[in-house]
Amino acid sequence: MAPPARSGYRFTDPLGAAAGAHARPAALLVRRALMGLYAVGSATLWVTLLTPDSDTSDHVGIAAVAAVMGALALALQLWRSPPPELLLGLFPLGTAAISVLVAVARPIALIPMFYIWPIVLSAYFLQRRQALGMFFLTAAGFGVALVGWVPPDARMIQWVSVVVVTAVLGVLIVALKEGLEATLTRLHLLAAHDPLTGALNRRAFGDALTVAVGRAERGEGGCAVALLDIDHFKRVNDAHGHAAGDRALQRLTALLRERTRANDVVGRLGGEEFAVLLDGTDAAGAVIFAEDLRRALAAGGDGPAFTISVGVAALGDGEQAAEEMLVAADRALYAAKDAGRDRVVAAPAVLTPA
Repeated sequence: MAPPARSGYRFTDPLGAAAGAHARPAALLVRRALMGLYAVGSATLWVTLLTPDSDTSDHVGIAAVAAVMGALALALQLWRSPPPELLLGLFPLGTAAISVLVAVARPIALIPMFYIWPIVLSAYFLQRRQALGMFFLTAAGFGVALVGWVPPDARMIQWVSVVVVTAVLGVLIVALKEGLEATLTRLHLLAAHDPLTGALNRRAFGDALTVAVGRAERGEGGCAVALLDIDHFKRVNDAHGHAAGDRALQRLTALLRERTRANDVVGRLGGEEFAVLLDGTDAAGAVIFAEDLRRALAAGGDGPAFTISVGVAALGDGEQAAEEMLVAADRALYAAKDAGRDRVVAAPAVLTPA
C-alpha cells in the first residue's frame, strides 16, 4: 500500500496541509533562514551608514529600517519555537521593509539584488500560491516605492527589471524544488516497497506496525497481524517456472489489497511470506479476513493454483507487544503448516511482557 504523500521540505504548517514528519525540521530551517535574512540585511545597512556619504538626509530612515531588521533577527534567535503563522507573516514583512528602504534610500543601481533573498526563500519554503503572492507583493511594493522619487519616464524600466529578475529566479527555484521533491518521493517509494509486488518491505512494515501499536498503547484501539506463506512455493516455481511464481506472488498481493481497508497495511517480509496489519481488528476479525482470503485463492484464477497457510495474532487495547505479536503470529503460521497447510491458526492472546 502506498504511503501518504509527503510535504518534502515545504513549509506547510500554517496552510493546514499535511505536516508529516518533516514539519518541525522545516519550521526550524525557516526560522534560521529568516533570522539570517534580517540579520544580514540589518548588518549591511549599518555598514552602509558608516561609509562616507555627502547626502545624509536618508540616514535616519535607513537606521530605522536597520534597527527593525536587527530586532527581528534577535527575536528569532531567542524565540526558538515561534508559531508557524508568525514565521509565515515575516515573509511579506521582509519584502515590505525592503520597499520602504528603497523609498527612503533611493538607490540608483542594483535594486533587483534587494529582493532576491526574500523571493528565493518564498519560492523554496512556501507553496506555489504563497510564492506567487510574494511575487505580486514585490512588484506592487517596488512600484509604490518608485513613485516618490523616480521620474515617470524611468519608472517602467526599473520596475520591469525587478519584476523580470525576481520572476525568473522564483520560477527556477520552484521548478528545482518540485523536481527534488518528486525525486525524493520516488526514492522513498523505492526504499519502502517491494519492487515485484508493490507491498511494503520488511522495514517499512515494521515501522507501520510500531505506529499501530503506539496507538493501541494510548488506548486508541487494538490491531491484529496475519502472517501468511504460500504452501510449497518451490513446487510452483519448479513446475511452472519462476515467471509463474512471480505471477502467483502478484496475484496474492492483488487479493490482499482488494480485501484490506484504507488503514490496513500489506507487507512482503521476504520470499513467499507476507504480512497484513489489520488496524482496529481483533483476533476473531483477523481469522475471518484470513479465511476469506484462503477461500478466494481456492476458487482459482489466472496462473498456477496454490494455497496459503496463515498465522494470526492480535494486540488488545493498551497492550504494547509488537515484537511479541509477530513472534506469536509466526508460531501460529508454523502450527498451520505442521497441521497440514492450507489453513488458518490463531495464536493465544498476546500479553504485555512483565
